[in-house]
Amino acid sequence: FSGCAKQPPPIPITAPSPSSTSPEARYIGWPEYFNQAFGYQLKYRYDWTQLPIDPTVPNQTVFVNLIKDDPITKPHVSFIVSVDKANNQNLDNYPGRKLTIAGSPAVFIDNLGPDGDLLSVFINHGDYIYRLSTNQTESGLIKPHLETILQMIASFKIKL
Repeated sequence: FSGCAKQPPPIPITAPSPSSTSPEARYIGWPEYFNQAFGYQLKYRYDWTQLPIDPTVPNQTVFVNLIKDDPITKPHVSFIVSVDKANNQNLDNYPGRKLTIAGSPAVFIDNLGPDGDLLSVFINHGDYIYRLSTNQTESGLIKPHLETILQMIASFKIKL
């Protein structure tokens, strides 16, 4: 091929994709739960289930990594939102890392439970303290779901 001009290498073209760190991309397909009584909302994974609210504990909402047809006896992780009156308490004396969630003061406490893999977040907003916590039916179940749990916490908003 003498006499042919040398062609420059092709410029690679890639289609734009949503950033995995953008808030919208992290929650594609996640349902949103809104609690009208206590004015909060959060997103949870499509393969998790929000359990019916127990009338004996109306201030608590529980999400589990079970699909609707799974028996509750199957080993699972729970993400629990509890809301209580603040009664003039603040989070100053709570141990843990101080941060802001949903525009309000919060405390993140980890290394809880017998294996140190449970966590709780307390958020002080208006007249309420919101507690976001985890539980598991068997040791070691939380770790594979930690990223999901942290995303659920990051999606938490208060609408009061």
